[in-house]
Amino acid sequence: MSRLIWAFTFLTRLPLPNVELKSVQERSQAAALFPLVGLVLGGVLAGVTWLAVRVFPPVTVSVLTLAAWVLLTGGLHLDGLMDTADGLLSGKADRESILRIMKDSRLGSMGAITLFLVLFLKAGFITALLPGRFLIPALVLAPVLGRWAMVLAMVFYPYARVEGGMGQVFAERTGSRELVIALATTGVAAWLVLGWTGLLVSGGASLVGGLGAVLVARRLGGLTGDVYGAINEIVEVATLFFLALLSALS
Repeated sequence: MSRLIWAFTFLTRLPLPNVELKSVQERSQAAALFPLVGLVLGGVLAGVTWLAVRVFPPVTVSVLTLAAWVLLTGGLHLDGLMDTADGLLSGKADRESILRIMKDSRLGSMGAITLFLVLFLKAGFITALLPGRFLIPALVLAPVLGRWAMVLAMVFYPYARVEGGMGQVFAERTGSRELVIALATTGVAAWLVLGWTGLLVSGGASLVGGLGAVLVARRLGGLTGDVYGAINEIVEVATLFFLALLSALS
């Protein structure tokens, strides 16, 4: 139970008691529970949207849903997205310069542009899903798949920074056990939400996240905590996109 609570307090801003895990091994084991955290987060977002859609017009519903999304996570993964974009899109070719820029807490132009693009894409796809049958499934599934993609990246890619960091704990200690648990949680959630369609969308979103991880790892020789956050955001957008496309075609 302590690992689950820690996972919630690490990934969200839900009002839960602070729990300190005794070892880094316990923290890495908590990664197996990340998709479960995403499932609860998605459920809360779906509830907010379900209430908002009964009162407000579509654009307002999208903005309120997006605001709740950011508030519930504290913008944790958006921060990683911005840092990753600043580094990778800086025009620097060498690995050390990219990593140095990513570590800089100041927000650069490419980070800001990427942030706005991702937020606008999310809002746009949510609006496109209104008021179709894929809206609630999309909001539930996107946070699950985003956090599943992070676990996938943790297991298969080394940590890029020599000096270490929070992400190093996950990169070096998250293994097959955590991967299997996370996969099972993700698969069950996808099936319960949308059946075969959910599994198909999960596969597509996982491919998008995997491709992003491959491209970044080739440039940096591995991944960082910021990149995990960026992968989460990209996969969430991809999930919304796939389901908005299915909604438009159905």
